Formats: sequence, C-alpha cells, structure tokens
Amino acid sequence: MNNYKKDWSAYWKSGFSGSCVANNNDELPAAVKSFWESFCLSSLKNHMQILDLCSGGGVLPHLFVKVSDDDLHLTINSTDYSEVKHDTLDLGHKRIQFIANCNCEDLPFKANTYDILTSSYGVEYSDIEKTIPEAKRVMKSGGSFALVIHTDDSEIVKNVQLQKQQGHFILEKSGFFNSFKKYYQTKRIGKAFQNSAEKKLQQALNTIKKQILSYQNPGVFYSVLEAASDTFHFGQNHSPSATIRHIQQMERALKQNFNRMKNLQEIVHQEKTLIKCIKSNGFTISFNKKIKQGHKTYGRGLICQKLS
Repeated sequence: MNNYKKDWSAYWKSGFSGSCVANNNDELPAAVKSFWESFCLSSLKNHMQILDLCSGGGVLPHLFVKVSDDDLHLTINSTDYSEVKHDTLDLGHKRIQFIANCNCEDLPFKANTYDILTSSYGVEYSDIEKTIPEAKRVMKSGGSFALVIHTDDSEIVKNVQLQKQQGHFILEKSGFFNSFKKYYQTKRIGKAFQNSAEKKLQQALNTIKKQILSYQNPGVFYSVLEAASDTFHFGQNHSPSATIRHIQQMERALKQNFNRMKNLQEIVHQEKTLIKCIKSNGFTISFNKKIKQGHKTYGRGLICQKLS
C-alpha cells in the first residue's frame, strides 16, 4: 500500500464509497452486499464495538447502520491507511468514527477492545503476517472477524485487468495526452503549427476509437473520450494555458486510477496466504466460501472466531 497511498487517497477524496469496479461503479456487488447483510443480521448485538479495517469511503460501516435495528447501540471505528477525511457521524444509536492514516499492521487501539472486526476487499493490501496478529490482539475473546477478499477468478479482478490494459494503452501507446496538450500549446504559435497538432490529435483519438472494438467492456476508453469532449468545451471559454492544466488534471486522474489497478494486480494472489495466516494465529473459520452470483465469482467470504 505504501507506494500507492497518494493514488488511493486521491480516489477516496473524489467521493467514492467503495472501490468495486465489476459493474463500472463503486457499489458492492449484490452477492457481496447480501453476504454482509446476512452477517450483520446474525452477528450484531446491542452495545457492540466494531472495527472496520481498510474502510476507504466507509461503504461497510454505512451498510451496517442501514441494515441493523434502529434501537441497536453500536460504535464503529472505520479505519483506512490513506488520507481519507470524514467527520464522525452520530446516526441514531450508531456512531461511526473515521480514522485516516491508520496502519492496520500497527493498530492504535488497546487489546481486547472490539467485539467484531470486518474488512471488505482490504486486508490483503497490507502485510498479512503483521495485520492478522494485530486483528487478534484488539479483538475480545469470542469475537468475530469477517472478511471479503479478492480472488483470481472474480469479476472484479477480471474487469480490473481489462481496465489496466486500456489505461496502459492510453497512457503509454496512444500519444493522446501529449498530442492533446500540444494542440493547445500551438494556439499561440500559428495556424500551420496548429493544423499539424490537430492532425496528430485526431490520429490519437482514432487509435482510441479503434481499440473500443477490441473490448467487450471498453469503459476506460469511453470515459477518456467523454473527458476529451468536456475538455474541448472547456477550451472554448478558457485560455490555452488553463485548458492545458485541465488536460494535465485529466491525465493525473487516469494515472492514479491506473496505479490503483496495478496495486490490486500485485495483491490478488494473497488468498491462500491469508487463510493460512488466519489459521496459524489461532482463529477458527466457521465460514469459507466463494461469493457467487449465478456463475460469476466476486471474491471469497470468511467468518472467523477468536476463541481465546
């Protein structure tokens, strides 16, 4: 996570609540949402202390508040290593405290504090050999540790692979951003230079449009073309220098998203290691199944107990 902290921080600051991209949005897939709703209904009890690790935009704590009984008193600490900034929320009898820059490998909480620990697509980004003992340390005896983790065959990972390919093509092969910036730079030089720059920009756009035919889900290409259209409109009412800064922001946003996807590709093989580490730290696993919706997989669900 260390190498990608800025990229993840930028993503969460954009207002997203989750990072699932199986359906080109940030919502939990229906099967994953069902897993968490079922866990919530069967496990949450009055006056419980809950710790959500690697919360990001807080999608899981908000789900717990929404699903749980209105009269149930809950205190939820929502943590993330990135620089997420949320206010503490008092929601009826529930209280969510968001804690940014919180390293789950060295949690700033006392031992035997929490009844429940959760993580949705999170702990596998950390150093598992340090995180799992920390999770056990801060949990009360008899507490539950519930996780959803990425798997190689999940729709989320498959879609990330496709988006990573598309991002790589745009950033590294198409020449799109350089030609786009050059187009506005030449506005100050002369018509002949601008005509040449416009031709190169059109060639770059055409290479992206051709790539769309190669993908069943060409979401990144579409989003870049839409952003390019918005930038052209922006350029009609702003100076070339302001438009170039606009293009640079667009390029930076794509690079940050591309880096997040590289991060997922690096950690997705942690499934077996994580389960082995959970067992070796004395947890019992009462639930261990892939989360499926029809024939499609969206990760693995785990429910573990700390017995002592």
